[in-house]
Amino acid sequence: MTNKATNQENLSPQLVEGLLYQSEGTALDFKLKQYPFSGAKDENKSELLKDILAFANSWRQGDAFILVGVQAVTGGRHIPIGTEEHFDDAQLQQFVNSKTNRKVILSYEVILVEGKKIGIIRIPKQERPVYAIKRFGKVEKEVVYYRLGSSTAIAKPEDIAKMGKDDSVKNQPTPVLSLQFADLQNRTELGTNIEITSIAFDKITNPLPDAGEKPSTFYISTDILQQVNEDYWRELEQYLRTKALVKPVGFMLRNQSSSLAQNVRVEIISNTDSITVIEEDNLPEKPAYRRLDKIPRIRSVWNQLQKQTEIKHHGQKWTLTVDFGNVQPQSYIWATEAFYIGSQSQTELTLNANIYADNLPAPQKTSLNLRFDITRKPALTINDLKMLSNHLN
Repeated sequence: MTNKATNQENLSPQLVEGLLYQSEGTALDFKLKQYPFSGAKDENKSELLKDILAFANSWRQGDAFILVGVQAVTGGRHIPIGTEEHFDDAQLQQFVNSKTNRKVILSYEVILVEGKKIGIIRIPKQERPVYAIKRFGKVEKEVVYYRLGSSTAIAKPEDIAKMGKDDSVKNQPTPVLSLQFADLQNRTELGTNIEITSIAFDKITNPLPDAGEKPSTFYISTDILQQVNEDYWRELEQYLRTKALVKPVGFMLRNQSSSLAQNVRVEIISNTDSITVIEEDNLPEKPAYRRLDKIPRIRSVWNQLQKQTEIKHHGQKWTLTVDFGNVQPQSYIWATEAFYIGSQSQTELTLNANIYADNLPAPQKTSLNLRFDITRKPALTINDLKMLSNHLN
């Protein structure tokens, strides 16, 4: 995995694993212990500021990463050690940006690797040069530090001139987006790993009877109030079986950068093996016993045009698309609709998502994980349906 590829990828254990095989340089550094911060003297805290400034000013193709809680190994895979000391993302940004000539775009996240918490400072390419507006510990006032190989150097005037010229042409900030599961009804963030608990009823093997009594050979009722929906038991079985199996899942998307994310769209492609995935509009409706009460669902043209979440099935795969529109800097947005998903068996499913935006040169990639806790039950019988029918509202 190259640094160019990681430029647009969201942080994930897979991305971190790739970084663990790369050498330290202008876009990567490893720290065994966390930087001194809370309660530390300015002299010690300035180490963090100096490293961030050096990476922000370095010449590189993609994002820079500082991995904290990792033991560097020469010529091999670096070893995740982990740390329990972590920054608050907002606190770190305030610390850095209160001391610099322009805002530094950065983020701090904690990723679990081999059961160990790894802190990651991520610094996208951005406008340069960046420097401290006054002295802070070891960081000198108006001195431009930059990463040279695996060490920090002080830029010469001609280096600084090249930074400004290079960035004015090539280096427009791009959004940094993250995606996670969400409980849309309660507006709750759920992270990137969730468990779905549901019941998988076997499909019926013997046909269910028509509902209602068969009319006499010599008499057919013309009273619409008395006419029964003959498919009621079949519709009820499908409704209850689907409702027990699939559960709602939503998304929340966050723009961690200072740039507007334009026309954001998330796309997920996955296999259909034992997985049922349904749009909210395509869920079976609660059936009506009387024909009079069987009112078809009407979807207006306006609602169809405003539809945000769409699922398309093609062969043995399905594609889920969620349109988020524009996402303001340092803000988040909730999907307006959930999709429904379930499994016929105990399994785990990884959803590999591509995040597109008009001002992203390449899609950002991230992974989300679903674990299905399934209870198998025999097919619903006509007696089951009659009993359950009495409890429907």
